[in-house]
Amino acid sequence: MDMAADRNLIESSAEVRRALREELLDLLHSKSIRSVYQPIVSLSDGEVLGYEALTRGPERSALHSPLSLFELAELEGLLYPLDRLARSNAIRSVTLRSGKQQLFLNLSADILNDPLFAPGQTLELLRLRGLTPANVVFEITERSSIEDFEKTKHILDHYRKQGYRIAIDDAGAGYSSLQAIAECTRIISRWTVLSSPACIGTKQRNISLKRW
Repeated sequence: MDMAADRNLIESSAEVRRALREELLDLLHSKSIRSVYQPIVSLSDGEVLGYEALTRGPERSALHSPLSLFELAELEGLLYPLDRLARSNAIRSVTLRSGKQQLFLNLSADILNDPLFAPGQTLELLRLRGLTPANVVFEITERSSIEDFEKTKHILDHYRKQGYRIAIDDAGAGYSSLQAIAECTRIISRWTVLSSPACIGTKQRNISLKRW
């Protein structure tokens, strides 16, 4: 489904929206989503450094597209339960072939300020799979302007101190809050590994990441 079709789906009539909401609630209850994994490779030697987990809804469903699925969840106030389900499914289903490979998990910045958000759940999921925070990169997306800047920065810093790495997805795509946070937070960009330990800018390392 293309982006135009996704927008038409979200902007549908009230009757269609009610039907979509019911479908979304049923999807969450039955946990009928699946994860697919996109390899991230080194440009220097072709080594697979990790995988980005991507969510798909049921086949032949109006919510198969992740754009439709997550936009509807956001509109219906169900973004957090969907994000939690997607993250849990991604961790349970992944196979990392070495201790050095990393799992990239998409996480909306809006989730970080959700009242239901509870840090620590990811750690338990990893433990059950024999993984650690060092195996995980949170790829943060920003769909709207972050209202509580300090809280968001504090949560990201908390994750980083636990051993997770933080990546900025689509930085500069419309809002600047994540870019500002990145100035004083060690991050990984989508394309290159960056570090800013002293909050004085970013320093490029010699590892490049390419998304297939």
